[in-house]
Amino acid sequence: NFFTVQTSADGEHFKNAGDAESYPLGAGGQLFTFPDMPDKARYVRITDVGNIISDQTEIAELMAAGK
Repeated sequence: NFFTVQTSADGEHFKNAGDAESYPLGAGGQLFTFPDMPDKARYVRITDVGNIISDQTEIAELMAAGK
């Protein structure tokens, strides 16, 4: 899965924080860091850019943590 993370302070004007690619996994999770993440953001949006294997994208858990 390829995806883009976007952030916003007001929920209307989003800026790209970065792009990433996830890989199929068994147990555990994946950690992604984005150097362009702003110091403060109220909203985080994940946009599915593409999926190689199927037409479905699944997110079991998401945590957004600041600096």
